[in-house]
Amino acid sequence: MAAGTHVSFPLADVVPLPGEADEEVDVEGISPNGPYLCVAGSHSSTDRPTLRSTDRGFRSSR
Repeated sequence: MAAGTHVSFPLADVVPLPGEADEEVDVEGISPNGPYLCVAGSHSSTDRPTLRSTDRGFRSSR
């Protein structure tokens, strides 16, 4: 496949996913590895809202 070539396919046709087949998938990373295509996704089925430093329960990583 040439660089810049766009290809799309339904991920649900290849991997069993929760929810409906037309729902969005949160892909964190994707990389070819020989004959395989490695896909890393979110580890939760729902995203939690991002906490701001002013939100109750926020803890700094410092």
